[in-house]
This record gives sequence, structure tokens and C-alpha cells, in this order.
Amino acid sequence: MQRVSVGRGGDFATIGAALSATDPAQPLTLVLAAQVFEEKVFCEHRAVRIIGQGMDETVIRWHDGGFHPHPDGRKTGTFRSYTACFDGELLCMEHLTVENMAGEGEKHGQAIALAVYSRTAYVKHVRLKSYQDTLFMGPLPDKERQPDGFLGPRQFAPRVPSRQYYEACEILGDVDFIFGGADAVFSRCHIHAVGQRSGFACAPSGKASGLGMVFEHCLFSADEPGSLRLARPWRSEGKAAFLYCETGRALADTAFDPWAEQAQTYTFVQYPAGQTPLFCKEVTGREVRLLEEQSRAHCADILGQTALFEGRF
Repeated sequence: MQRVSVGRGGDFATIGAALSATDPAQPLTLVLAAQVFEEKVFCEHRAVRIIGQGMDETVIRWHDGGFHPHPDGRKTGTFRSYTACFDGELLCMEHLTVENMAGEGEKHGQAIALAVYSRTAYVKHVRLKSYQDTLFMGPLPDKERQPDGFLGPRQFAPRVPSRQYYEACEILGDVDFIFGGADAVFSRCHIHAVGQRSGFACAPSGKASGLGMVFEHCLFSADEPGSLRLARPWRSEGKAAFLYCETGRALADTAFDPWAEQAQTYTFVQYPAGQTPLFCKEVTGREVRLLEEQSRAHCADILGQTALFEGRF
């Protein structure tokens, strides 16, 4: 088991240096100092745990936007814009902020803060901050809809399923700022739409046979009351469920949309709801209980995987 400290007074000055100097085949714990790490992070370690000193104390930030020029002469594009990108068997991350500082999407394009392709991920007490496309959860969809639409580190890689769990996190953005094909549970998270361009909170692209995205007991808020919409499908089988979430005055009159998917094979659930929202599936209490059981099993399995690392989460 490898364990190193990073930042002021630590074993390494930067996260990148720590990753380069350690064995990617062995489990690694990085303990980050209370400071700002101004760097772009790419990690393919098999199993990595990253521990910060708090959302306001430890910050990883970078500033690439999808419209920005890339060194190869093309635009950076969505999937090269990340501040931090992880792939491997297991990612655990806690008590820090990951931010993309590129700016608003209309001017700078998509700006991923955190991209997670890892097979299993547990993220707790982490703030993710950007505008458009803040959090990407792999895998990518099977096919691009335009040439080089998936230009980035996993454009041609096999689409490996991913299971993810976000607990007590804060996620800020404006358009499709939680998206991708993972089966993911968000528990007691605060999802906030920033600015006047707020659009859809999430855009799932997973398979109909999977869990999809499940938001449980989450708080949804917005800078502009009545501006936030909850979900639209990035691909035809996208799934998202919102269970016992608090939305206050944040939601627009129509919180869901089919986007370009006319086949209506997507699945959206909001429960409880006085009246089933447009484009949502009507569900019974029994169906909701089954979904909750599936969600609990999903989270328990992920927490079981974290036993690889020493210390409590």
C-alpha cells in the first residue's frame, strides 16, 4: 500500500509528480495539503484514494474549455477539457473541490471539472464546480454523432461499465452538468444551477438494463428561480430517477425533455409528485421501494470495494 503527501511540506509538490513517481499497479493514497493545486490531473492508477482537507481548503483547478485551441491545432473539445480525469479499477475521493475555471459555456464551450471512467468510484464531501458539463461519468456512448465528438483519452477505448456513488457532494453547473453512461447514485447532494443560462441538471446515456442515475434526498437549487430542468436523455435509453428530492422554487414548469430521442425508450422518474410530470414514467410505491433497494445494494457494494484502503471514509 502506497501513501504519500502532496503539497506544502509533503513528499511531492504536485499531484502529477506524485502519480508519476508511484507504481500504478499498487493501491495509492494521496493526502493533499490545504492549498490550491493549479494543475490538470490525469490518473490511470489501478486503485487510488485522494484525501483533501475540506471543500474550502483543498482545491484542484484548471481552465481548459471545449472551444479553446489545443496544442494539436484543433479545438480542445468536451472530453479533453477536464481538470481531473480518472480511469482504473477504483477511485475514492473525499474532502476537496475540483473546479474548471474556463468560464461560461457560451463563450468557452464545455468545461469538465471531473471525468470518471473508473470501474468503481466513491466520492464523498467533494465540490465539483464549472458551467457546462461539470461531471462526466463514463462510459461514453457507443457511437459519436459527429466526427471526433468524443476526442479525448477514451475515444477509441472499450466502453467499460462503471458504478459510482456520490455522497454529500456539491455539484454546480448550468447545462447538462451531470452526464454520461455510469450507473450512479447521488445521496444527500446539493445540485445547484449557476447563472442565467441554467438548463438541464443531468443528461444520462446509460443502458435500459442498468440502474441509471438515481438522486436520493438531494437538494436542487438555482441562481434564477424557475430556471432549472432536471433531465434530458443524451442517448435513447438514458435513465434518471429523483426520489424524495427538494426542489423549492428552482424548477421550470417543464422539468424534463426528450431532447432528440423520439423513440421514448428513456426513463425518468420523479417521486413523490402530485401529478406525474410530462415525459416521466408513472410509478407505484412498490416500484419505488424496489428502486430504493437496488440503489442501496449498489451503494453497499461500492462501499465494500473501498475496504481495499485503510481508514474510515
